[in-house]
Amino acid sequence: MKIVMASAEAVPFVKVGGLADVVGALLRHLPPYDHEICLFLPFYSCIDNTKFPSEQVLQDQDLRVHLGNDDISFTLYKYSLPETPSAVVYFVNSPRYFNRDGIYSHPNNVPFEDEGEMWMFFQLAVIRSVECLELYPDIVHVHDFHTALIPALIRTNFKMSPYFSYSKCVLTLHNLLFQGVYDASVLFKGGISENAFYALSPFEFYGKTNFVKTGMEFSDVINTVSPKYAKELLAKPEYSYGLFDVLQAVSYKFKGILNGADYSYWNPETDPLIYKNYTEETLENKAANREGLLKRVGMEADDKTMICGMVARMTEQKGFKLLLECWEELKKRPVKCIILASGDKELQELWESLARQDYDRLYLNTSFNEELAHKIQAGVDLFLMPSSFEPCGLSQIYSLKYGTPPLAHRTGGLADTIIDSSGLQTGFLFESYHCAAFLRTLDRAYQAFLNKDEWIRIQKSGMSMDFSWKKAAQNYIKMYQGLMRF
Repeated sequence: MKIVMASAEAVPFVKVGGLADVVGALLRHLPPYDHEICLFLPFYSCIDNTKFPSEQVLQDQDLRVHLGNDDISFTLYKYSLPETPSAVVYFVNSPRYFNRDGIYSHPNNVPFEDEGEMWMFFQLAVIRSVECLELYPDIVHVHDFHTALIPALIRTNFKMSPYFSYSKCVLTLHNLLFQGVYDASVLFKGGISENAFYALSPFEFYGKTNFVKTGMEFSDVINTVSPKYAKELLAKPEYSYGLFDVLQAVSYKFKGILNGADYSYWNPETDPLIYKNYTEETLENKAANREGLLKRVGMEADDKTMICGMVARMTEQKGFKLLLECWEELKKRPVKCIILASGDKELQELWESLARQDYDRLYLNTSFNEELAHKIQAGVDLFLMPSSFEPCGLSQIYSLKYGTPPLAHRTGGLADTIIDSSGLQTGFLFESYHCAAFLRTLDRAYQAFLNKDEWIRIQKSGMSMDFSWKKAAQNYIKMYQGLMRF
């Protein structure tokens, strides 16, 4: 199969969140099964062209996008993965939209004023590039709202294009919280007829446009990044953020595939960023990572103090508001916290104030620090993921591999990956989303932590779990193959 994929980010080229991890993993793990994959990314100014040398292609072609009254030209660059010749990345280069200080927003987290127009341009540029490259994709796989409109565009404005005549469209929802809601003028600039925009049409959403809603209507399959998140979206209106009726109408398209983990990068046996490598058999070496991390952050703790870690975007969804509510009670316990997070301005200011006030109990780092993220995974005793909802989550999968039991809310991918039962236990889950439930589960984790034999058993159970991308990639291929039968 020939698979065309479009995304706003992908490792190792550019990363803001988990979307990049998933797309980058698919880029590497689908080709070994004899599939050709072409990934389209914006050519952001932050992408290191010396590390990823690319060559300009289609120089004799007039590459441009008609957007409203403007004809916007762009250039296209090609990068082939050295270890995977059948995986190719095409960078869409447009200084007007992608030569900016941020990826999704200004450095102060204020969204770009032309955000909707920027993503409309990128999607049209992807379609134009596919035509000029004469790719004839079997599968067009788009990710989140940034590219969700592509299925609608190729089914309407480009329905006569021979390059998409037999293409099947897959939309992966990494987080339905982000939907791409803009003024309807963005649609019309992109060439969608005003006659197609009316109440309850696929293109209309409370007088505006919603890229995800439209993408769901026009896609052949809607894929979520864990089976439980798919079920939650279809069962819980509060998870749909205004799209519950649409989700019910397209429920037959839904499929949940659990994300995988990149164990070549997240593995305590080989990780070059941690203080001392270890395995299930040499788990005692984990203590050196605890000691090194505590020294790094300027904390002291005896073996009766449980060190909790957290690496996440600082948002209400990730549980930072819940932890604030629990903080005074949490301080009464023999627990210290090491947190690597940034995001919501108000939440961040509150947590920075707490870190100054309770410096002996709380360490907060708000920078982007991949090295510290690895050291936290290896060095803390308990990994916190108190998300209100979680489409999949990757950090808890990493923490299991590092022998750091996670404590999480029983939701989405967290419930799909963490086992908390008497027969087998890899972590700790709380049911009701409130402070008392979280603290009860924290107390339960602490009692297990004091019992060395029980704690080691939980650690080793988690380390033995296999969430590699091999299985996930095979599930994506089955999904593609199922589409090609029709």
